[in-house]
Amino acid sequence: MQTATNGFDLTTQNDSSILSERSVRIAGDHGYRIDGDTAILNADLAVLGEEEMSRSWALQLWACDQPHVSGPILGVKIAEAPIQLPNSAIPQPLRLSAEAFAQLPVAHREFAMVLAVASGHSGHFEELHDFANYPSRQLFLMPFLSGAAGYSIEGAEVVLWADRVENPRPVDNLSGSLALELWATSRPYGGDPIEGVLLARADLGQIEGQSWLGSIEHRVELSHPPDGHWRLLLALREWTAAGDVTRDLRTFDVPFRTGTEEYPEVPWAPAHEDIAFAAYYRYLARGERPGSAFDDWIEAERELSSRGP
Repeated sequence: MQTATNGFDLTTQNDSSILSERSVRIAGDHGYRIDGDTAILNADLAVLGEEEMSRSWALQLWACDQPHVSGPILGVKIAEAPIQLPNSAIPQPLRLSAEAFAQLPVAHREFAMVLAVASGHSGHFEELHDFANYPSRQLFLMPFLSGAAGYSIEGAEVVLWADRVENPRPVDNLSGSLALELWATSRPYGGDPIEGVLLARADLGQIEGQSWLGSIEHRVELSHPPDGHWRLLLALREWTAAGDVTRDLRTFDVPFRTGTEEYPEVPWAPAHEDIAFAAYYRYLARGERPGSAFDDWIEAERELSSRGP
């Protein structure tokens, strides 16, 4: 159940799709809550083999365009919390709860939420054993760019601008310190940390909940990246207990070139968030029928790639 404080109450859903060949399954109540930048995950698990106790496990929370059906989960992995199975006799079901840092998706729209149990090793829990879809789509309350936003390079300086930055959280929920950052990247944004070179930053201060800051325009010093071909992105960043995190961003089609030597063009590819939007619209056009998430993604990527930058 969604709360009014950028989070969700623990739920007791049983919409769990079992992978019959797996020996660890979601077997009872399960839920999640987003508390600021912390994800709290819980699940009742059935462990059907003693050999599973020696493996490394994690609960994962995903934000997806569509409910998951089969195969790899396509979406943003919000949190991954390692869990420890007991070394002795396992009660059935085994009730587990864990916390992890929540890396929220940057798109200001609703997502289908998926809880997963996976095995592997630290940072690489890639073998999916079971998952559960939640019936209600969720919108994450965090600061976002409203309207147009961009940059203008003027010699050794750059003007960073945005029509508006909004904080949709409750009135008493003050944002962390916000900033606009201009980055040069060689590949599409794939989540934090941003892979690239920070070119400029403009501090915006904090914004109260249910408030906004408009007509933003800051002239700041521009740092040039190494010689080559780059693509620029403008990120809205918020300071949290885990440091600066990306809350929203804008990407730009025009390549940014530095240096006087000739460099080969960096192969263009559609941005991850653009593919996600296109795949979601294909899902809506099909009447929101599940079962073709992978095909939607591939077709959306192919369509955007054919258009070019």
